[in-house]
Amino acid sequence: MKVLFVRRLRNRDWSVPRSFRYSRVSIVNYVVLLSGVALWGFVSCSAEDYRASSVAGTNAVEPVTEIVPANVSRVHGGPEIPKGPGWPPSIAILDTGIDTTNSDLNVVGGFNCATDDIEDWHDSNGHGTSLAGVVGAKQNGEGIIGVAPGAELYAIRLFADETLASEESVLCGLRWVDENSSRIDVVLTAFNRSDESAADETDCTADSLRQMICRLHEAGITVVSAAGNQKADASEFVPAKLSRVISVGAIVDFDGVDGGLGSPTCGPGIDDDIADFSNRGASVDIYAPGVCIQTTRLKSLRDSVAPSGTSLAAAHVAAAAAIYMACHVDATPDEVKELLLDSGEMVSSDGMIVPTIVVISEC
Repeated sequence: MKVLFVRRLRNRDWSVPRSFRYSRVSIVNYVVLLSGVALWGFVSCSAEDYRASSVAGTNAVEPVTEIVPANVSRVHGGPEIPKGPGWPPSIAILDTGIDTTNSDLNVVGGFNCATDDIEDWHDSNGHGTSLAGVVGAKQNGEGIIGVAPGAELYAIRLFADETLASEESVLCGLRWVDENSSRIDVVLTAFNRSDESAADETDCTADSLRQMICRLHEAGITVVSAAGNQKADASEFVPAKLSRVISVGAIVDFDGVDGGLGSPTCGPGIDDDIADFSNRGASVDIYAPGVCIQTTRLKSLRDSVAPSGTSLAAAHVAAAAAIYMACHVDATPDEVKELLLDSGEMVSSDGMIVPTIVVISEC
């Protein structure tokens, strides 16, 4: 496979043919910053749109005791969620792996598609660990509490050497989930690539990625995808545009409640508006908090980070889907999607009325 390298400087847009990008804006606090500029090299399936300037000044957060972050409160997640007969649900996170040493995360297994050691699914980057914290950080007296505390997490590592991955790795991760579908309820994909085909959102045959997404859907697995951070129409990207996924955009939420009154915390933005970096359009199914998200930090339980991006937003929706599936163990992916859309709160932003995710209140 031809290897393509690009380099990203600050927040300028770039694109790579057939490249996947994972959808977070910043990895402040656990990437190397040179004079405030994050420098990255990418191969084929690449890390996405890091906008260090968008959250400049973000520092580690040190909670004195265990807390429920504002973003978790906003979606009604955390300690009071209903726990149905299928509890705990299982979520596979296809990303950079998960920190297996963090006792706040219930990592029950995984698979490494990035290097030769298939058992090395430990996160050395931090992105996957931040998603895992949003999804399921435990209620254990330390750190933070996630949307679905204690949910079972599978770390599917697609990215090698912190930011490098290939399309082959992405397909490997999806195949592993398909082969282990009996123990997976929800898949969280935090990557996108430009859609080069003329196929519509329902097509299952145009390329291998579409084929695998459709296989997971047929197997009863709910697939949640980040819409992307290109400030563009999500219909230009896969898997975000596909009808068999729940495509998630990001909103700004600083105070954990609606009303648009929250003051900026780690970066700019207008409370309860669509995040400026978020893709949008008809292909985006639902929105969730995606700016200054307090979540688990790599190699640390006592403090946390506050990154931004549609991947963080998608993590909230993946957790909400898993909670619903634990209550309704025979629910199909289409039923899960319909329920989440129907039960969401409506927010007015940029002249549009968009749904935002809300966790179900009872089984």
